Amino acid sequence: MNVGGNRMSGYIYILMNPSMDGIVKIGKTSRDPQNRVFELSGATGVPTPFVLVYYSYFDDCSKAESYIHTMLEQRGLRVAGNREFFNMPINEAINFVIEASQALKPKSQ
Repeated sequence: MNVGGNRMSGYIYILMNPSMDGIVKIGKTSRDPQNRVFELSGATGVPTPFVLVYYSYFDDCSKAESYIHTMLEQRGLRVAGNREFFNMPINEAINFVIEASQALKPKSQ
């Protein structure tokens, strides 16, 4: 779903995995978030399937993901610098996505 330039509309999703206590995955997709869950859960390196706990649509999901990951990394919540996993409660992760939605909302003219 390209909307001019490098903007990509799509979803920011939050996943949890029962085998990864206290860790959430926050990522982006331009497709149905549930399809992404199936892809990730099918990997042989994952002991149990991921569960989609929340998602939100953004006009520019790449910008939204960068915004959220930067906020969480600044708070020391990122598990590894090159991964989308964060050590935090699900409800706090949801709050960050909601905050990003408000911060990145297009300004009315």
